[in-house]
Amino acid sequence: MNGPATRRAVTELGGGARTLVLVHGLGVDQRVWSALAPRFATDHRVVLFDLVGETSGRNATLEDFARDLLEVVASVRSDEPPIVVGHSLGAALCVLAASLQPSFASHLVLMLLSPRFLDDLPDYRGGFSDDDLNEILGAMDHNFVDWAMSFGAFVAPQADVGAWMGTSIAASDPRSTRRLTELAFRADLRPILPRVTLPTLSIQSRVDPVIPYEAGHLVAASIPHARETVLDVPGHCPHLSHPALVERAIREYLSA
Repeated sequence: MNGPATRRAVTELGGGARTLVLVHGLGVDQRVWSALAPRFATDHRVVLFDLVGETSGRNATLEDFARDLLEVVASVRSDEPPIVVGHSLGAALCVLAASLQPSFASHLVLMLLSPRFLDDLPDYRGGFSDDDLNEILGAMDHNFVDWAMSFGAFVAPQADVGAWMGTSIAASDPRSTRRLTELAFRADLRPILPRVTLPTLSIQSRVDPVIPYEAGHLVAASIPHARETVLDVPGHCPHLSHPALVERAIREYLSA
């Protein structure tokens, strides 16, 4: 049987009254949670899965991927809706899923979410111009592996994390990753954020090479029931580089 759990390689760890669903970001898979998931599996049911790549026109939009997330949550949901944690692209899918089905989660944790990657000057600085995006897409087309290794080092200044990210992205499907990159960079979540009604924690890094601080801060400022935690660490992947800090931020929020 090729159900949602099978297609997306759903994995469950631990056990407990609360369920956490972890949604990974661009170019990686559920292994990106290897440093964080076991910390919560001590007292939570932790659900991991892989975002399904574009196949025969499937997942042509970010909303299609958000519907996939809703399908996964429905397939693993117990009595209570889960806490859904998303990183970067995964966080964007959480926002879109919440706009499609507001009750799919009990809480959202949005890690390193950009409301919009592209600049909308003079009022908004997303960190990238249209020319930057075209350069990224061109580099992916020219030599995907070289681009992946460079991008891994760019998003994570820690050498070991950057190397892991680069190797993982390099092993992904180039066509699907390129498509997702363009979708993510052209998306504009700013009109959607105020419609998210779920209790939400926004986690940002003090120094993020991908998201300017002002853009990251807009997430919590735009969602009605949101709180922001800024980790005093560099990089776009604190769940890999500083998992203890991420764990503490999430636990403190959920226990408040």
